[in-house]
Amino acid sequence: MDSANLKALSPLDGRYSSKTASLREYLSE
Repeated sequence: MDSANLKALSPLDGRYSSKTASLREYLSE
């Protein structure tokens, strides 16, 4: 996964933290 995908998801972290919580462990690396 490239940085463009990570940046695209960053706004979701705050508003949809409960939905992205399971993904965060993979995306935070």
